[in-house]
Amino acid sequence: MYISLTKKKINKSNVVYNKLNKKSKKKKTRQHPIRSRILNILGEGVPRSQQEIAKILTMSNAAVHYHVKTLLATKLIKLHSKRDGPNSIVEKLYIAIPESDINTKPEDEVYSNLEYIISWIKERHREGKSILQSNDFYMPILAGSYSLSVPEKEIVRFKRKMEKTAKEFFEKYKDNNNNSDPKVSISFSILPSNENNVKESLNVIEYEPAL
Repeated sequence: MYISLTKKKINKSNVVYNKLNKKSKKKKTRQHPIRSRILNILGEGVPRSQQEIAKILTMSNAAVHYHVKTLLATKLIKLHSKRDGPNSIVEKLYIAIPESDINTKPEDEVYSNLEYIISWIKERHREGKSILQSNDFYMPILAGSYSLSVPEKEIVRFKRKMEKTAKEFFEKYKDNNNNSDPKVSISFSILPSNENNVKESLNVIEYEPAL
């Protein structure tokens, strides 16, 4: 069977087309790793506010608002109720709508989690860039990437060293509640690459204010 959508004009008022189009939009919306996590959270049966979702995902309210709005538009979640929040603000509570018309098969766990982590890193980078653009440079920053051809044993050794350093730093300051200290996002990754030009792949920016 050969179907050409470029030669035959589709009547968008057609009921079948609209139904398939809605399914396609829902499926595409669900496939986004962050929205998928939000659906999992709201699918637990406990109505949650946008702020609660943001706290669980450790993301900004603004970022979560966009995804919640998208999920509402595709009718994957719905407004469950409202309640009085802090500072006399009325909070909206959302819950997932059970889906039966989309065939979702389990994804590979590693790939699924990697999709989420990369999306989370992108959000943190976007947030950091926005903060730097709206304020003076007031704290140290480091960002960069490069590609290398390295023996696998060396990759494992470097990965474990990086992981250990990151964990130690997190454990040291995870309970720090001093609001005068600057908030910083730390992201890292070791991923496959097709880059052949090693010398040109080194891109790093670092800054330290005078202390």
